[in-house]
Formats: sequence, C-alpha cells, structure tokens
Amino acid sequence: MRSIDIHAHLMPHCMLQALYRGDTWHGVSGERNAQGRLVYGLGGRRQALMPQFAWNTVQRLADMDSLGVDVQVVSTFIGYYPFPSDAQAIAACREANDEVRQMASDYPDRFAGLSTLPLQNLQAAINELERSVTHLGLKGAMLNDTSGERVIGAYVTDFRLSDTEEPTALERMSTSTSM
Repeated sequence: MRSIDIHAHLMPHCMLQALYRGDTWHGVSGERNAQGRLVYGLGGRRQALMPQFAWNTVQRLADMDSLGVDVQVVSTFIGYYPFPSDAQAIAACREANDEVRQMASDYPDRFAGLSTLPLQNLQAAINELERSVTHLGLKGAMLNDTSGERVIGAYVTDFRLSDTEEPTALERMSTSTSM
C-alpha cells in the first residue's frame, strides 16, 4: 500500500533566495534573528522559518524515504500573507505555483502539487486555479479561510461568476484530476 502525505508545506525557493539576498519578494521581507534563522513576513506579521520548509528536493526526498512516505502532496505557505496589493499576490502565487509544478514534473512518482491562490481578488483566484490545474497540471488548490484580516470562507464554496452552461474551474478540476 502506498503512503501519501497529503499535507506537506514548502516555502517557494524563489522567495527564500530573494530574502537570503536581502531583497523583498512581492512585499515579503526577511531578516536574520539572533540565532541566525530567517524571520520573514509582511508588515508586523513575522515568523521564523522552520528549517524543513527550506529543504531542497533531495533533502525532502531523503526525509520521505526515512519515514516511508511514497508521495507528498505539496503546497506553499504564501496564501497566508496579507499582500499589500492584488498585483503582488497574483505574481507571488504564479511564481510559487510554477515552482510546485516544476517539482511535481521533475519527480512525478513522488510529488503532486496544490496551487496557492490570490484569494483577495476572486477573479484572479479563479484565473490562477484554472491555470494551475489545466496548464500546470496541479491537482487542486490549498485554501486558507482568510485573506489578510478578512474571512473568506463563503467565497471559496463556488467559483461560478455567472449561470452559464460552462463548467466552473472547480467542476473541471474535480472531473479531470487524479493521482
């Protein structure tokens, strides 16, 4: 029987590389704390980077093997950040999802990916879900129930914007994906 870890987070390496250089990434900034660990976030919302979230793929595979995990369904943490602008959220999600897709493409027997969506903008979230599932091949989306300080649970129950005959992105996703 295959062992599948369906809740495996990672930090986008494109974000980590920018922060380690001292740059910001779509508004996310970082600095080293007294222990030398990266502390990152937006504005006053900061947290220390857990070392395993910065693992490269080889380290992640070694950990999976040591635990007897055959497949991880990976997703990123960036959906939790209250991005200052829709443009920053959209760009961050696209970059992170592209990275998750690459990981899943490089190791299709070991990783499946879930996209992160810019939930502060419903149309952008729909567009990114559509792109992630139909073009990148990700299996769905990791949803948080907040965007910044706003609870958005009601927004994610149905992505239909109109009563057309066209299936919604969620309907297409649920009928076209498998692991």
